[in-house]
Amino acid sequence: MTKTPPPSAIPKVSVIVPCYNHARFLKRRLQSIVDQTCQDFELILLDDASVDGSRQLLQEFAKTRPARVILNEQNTGSAFKQWNRGAREAQGDYLWIAESDDYAAPRFLERLVAVMEGNPSVGLAYCDSWTVDEHEAVLGTWGAEYGRTVHPTRWQNDYAAKGERECVSCLLSRCTIPNASAALFRREAYQRAAGAEEGLRLCGDWLTYVKILLLSDVAYLAEPLNYFRYHSQSVRSTTSVKQGLEEAYAVRAYICRKLGPNSSERRRAARMGWREWYGALGSLYLGEKKRFDWPWMGRVLRQAMVLDCWVLFRLAKGLVQIKTRNSRLLGPSYWWANRLLKGAGPARGG
Repeated sequence: MTKTPPPSAIPKVSVIVPCYNHARFLKRRLQSIVDQTCQDFELILLDDASVDGSRQLLQEFAKTRPARVILNEQNTGSAFKQWNRGAREAQGDYLWIAESDDYAAPRFLERLVAVMEGNPSVGLAYCDSWTVDEHEAVLGTWGAEYGRTVHPTRWQNDYAAKGERECVSCLLSRCTIPNASAALFRREAYQRAAGAEEGLRLCGDWLTYVKILLLSDVAYLAEPLNYFRYHSQSVRSTTSVKQGLEEAYAVRAYICRKLGPNSSERRRAARMGWREWYGALGSLYLGEKKRFDWPWMGRVLRQAMVLDCWVLFRLAKGLVQIKTRNSRLLGPSYWWANRLLKGAGPARGG
């Protein structure tokens, strides 16, 4: 396979590899970057105070190939701070946040750069992803297993769309961009959107995609060119159910405030959000049998009501259903939920 010549001056792409305790995955990730058919890139390697040998691996790799290595002495606690640190160092027209536990097919950059070059209004292009476990066993593709929960056929074919339309038709329901490793950002669009959202732990990527697409368009390749790894030490695996749900509703509320989606778009997103919320309630208060957290519930409720004016009714109904399954769970809140249900009409939409 013929590779394009190396860059002569300013690189076309800045490849940013943020790492934290992913030593066992790093060689695979770095080799997949070296093997790209498009070689017009610079490489920026960041380590967030790893303690598993990742720092040493990055330094050894930099002896074999030109790369800038940035080592933090103290952990920042945020992958998104690392994204922004890498972006500040970047010189390329495009940014690839190549997460250190994922890897890519050789034509990943070649294909996505071509899409961006052919569509100047596109600020974010992404592709389908294979999902793999920590041993690289393929579990399926994102489009088939995940995307269809939002739309049965949208991710079967390539497409380009207006960014705002993508936000209300897809990203309002859930994060429909598989992960950062599957995406290429136009650096100008990333900067205009003020970079990655550092205030969220789990959904900062979701909100970042939204902010970029409020200013630019999106393109998608149905070919799976990225390998998205599920494992027990990922941010998703180590983030609490409560925090994940609260952040997801915060992103939905942000889209609602910015774009004012219509009632149909709100209903579709409300159904998705409520399934997640009800699942969280069941997991926390039936499975783990934790005490009911009313402050957390209030924070989620405030965000959810921006999207769905009927969410209070849905919550009351859900609490009664959970109470029925576990009689000692909610105590006085059962009386509150029953009163609310008796005073509310039937749920509309959602």
